[in-house]
Amino acid sequence: MKQFFGALLGSFVGILIVGVISILVLLAVLSSKFDSIGDNKESKTVTQNTVLHLKLESTILERNVNNPFAAFTGEDKNDDAGLEGINTILKTIEKAKNDERVKGIYLEFGSGFSSSLASIEEIRNALLSFKKSGKFIYASAIIYGQGSYYLASVADKIYLAEGGMLIWKGLKAEIQMLKGFLDKLKINMQVNRHGKYKSAVEPYMYDKMSPESKFQLRELLNHAWDHMIEGISSARKIDQSLLNAYADSLSAIGDNAALERKMIDGFAYPLDIKQMLADKFDLKATEDLNLLTVAQYKNKSIKSSDEKGTSTSSNKIAVLYADGTITDQGDGGDEQVDPKSIHAAIVKIQADNNIKAVVLRVNSPGGSAFASDMIYKELKLLDKTKPVIVSMGSYAASGGYYIACGGRFIVAQPNTITGSIGVYQTIPDVSRALKEHLGINNDTVLTHKSSDFISVARPLNVNEKTVLQAFVDKTYQSFIEIVAESRKLELAKVDSMAQGRVWLGSDALSNKLVDALGGLDIAKAKAAEIAKIGNDYKVVEFPKRENPWAKYFGGSVETKVSIKELAGIEQLFETKKLLIISKLFDRERVITWLPYELKID
Repeated sequence: MKQFFGALLGSFVGILIVGVISILVLLAVLSSKFDSIGDNKESKTVTQNTVLHLKLESTILERNVNNPFAAFTGEDKNDDAGLEGINTILKTIEKAKNDERVKGIYLEFGSGFSSSLASIEEIRNALLSFKKSGKFIYASAIIYGQGSYYLASVADKIYLAEGGMLIWKGLKAEIQMLKGFLDKLKINMQVNRHGKYKSAVEPYMYDKMSPESKFQLRELLNHAWDHMIEGISSARKIDQSLLNAYADSLSAIGDNAALERKMIDGFAYPLDIKQMLADKFDLKATEDLNLLTVAQYKNKSIKSSDEKGTSTSSNKIAVLYADGTITDQGDGGDEQVDPKSIHAAIVKIQADNNIKAVVLRVNSPGGSAFASDMIYKELKLLDKTKPVIVSMGSYAASGGYYIACGGRFIVAQPNTITGSIGVYQTIPDVSRALKEHLGINNDTVLTHKSSDFISVARPLNVNEKTVLQAFVDKTYQSFIEIVAESRKLELAKVDSMAQGRVWLGSDALSNKLVDALGGLDIAKAKAAEIAKIGNDYKVVEFPKRENPWAKYFGGSVETKVSIKELAGIEQLFETKKLLIISKLFDRERVITWLPYELKID
């Protein structure tokens, strides 16, 4: 009887929850409908003298995520273009360039904006292309970070709020070294690695970075900085030596100092910018200005034969996303890539005869060597029937570079982090921690002297270390052989460039690790060229974004809503990422992974 009432109560609670959610969804939909009727400012009609409002307030996502709570949070009228994903931002800028009704872009930055240099570069190039159509760009911010300023430097006019700041100081790399902390805990991290530059394990081994690690980080930062100030110097007509001097002396940070040094054009708040735009179009009030966000404009059609990706042709190019840490068994969530989801996407791509080529979009620091190898082999098979072109995002390193070798042509941004061709394995020995801190001592009975191999409750013996190192060396050898074959390079040359060393895209091009510099647009153009379909194609994306409500009501979805979108809390987002990464430190896995990302503040 208790079981009966328990089941009955459980069913009642389940029905109640479903009912409440359904009512909330209905109310949200109705609310958004009434809101759009009652508020002319939210009009989604594209008229003459429309301005695209590109507002960036947080970290730019690689790909937009369907958010089932958008109706409650107002993100269906999204103020933050970054949450739309870089793929949507690029397509929207391209559409606006070809839409004669859109006269310009208003680029507005929030203080929380941050992104990798590679993502900023891709958007910046799209904005430069937009300007070539003869249209204007205005930019404004209360505080400019170095990344937002680099992006804003393409604008015709750059405005800073009076009393605001321009953070201009140069780049830095900082890594927390954990050796002392682990020593206090009596934990010994046993490391097997191949590659003198493979620095992911150094925080467990040393109190400071090795000379090799510092060398490669210094090279990365210097090359990234040089590329960035070259672009700013060209756009703002400020000598590069002056830009370096301003960074050294912190002399351009204040609002008046930035104006005096011609890094900005004046002072203005967002309301002032809107008034400028209204005056530009001879409008009586700012309310008459047709300012549309990316969310409001992205799905609008235009009558232009120049707009790629909206052709009536049956030809298609598939963009296959590999975004996140590579794991053996993913749960379908964001920030990870797994063989199962990639395989499922490839099956669908192969089944569609209208898909003539594939662009693999890699934005990954790597991960499991086994999973990377499985995905690489899937891509090689796909490339035999449909050409696979690789577009590298913020980073395609370690396992990310491994899977990129599955394509026949690789495109990277100048500041994409790539390479890191190396392998490591970490096995913690917590025996001292258990005994000295908790009084726990493991006692075992074995049939053979290595029956408890691999164990965290005791240190490895010499033979076990030799066996594991041989396994790591074999994986490394396989890695460089794949690179040599894919890139048509001598094995000795690959080995000399590998050793776990990280390269920027521009250096990778010189080393023949990539074939061209550019973004998704260059990769798609190359795919179309190889497939011999010209510009006459549509773009389809994989894995498909399914209705996220299926996650809560049953049914399968290929991707889950990220914690960042559901909660909007940066710390939780980072916590989720750390939890995913922690899965890599399984003592039985061999890892090809990059421990950092080149972001700019």
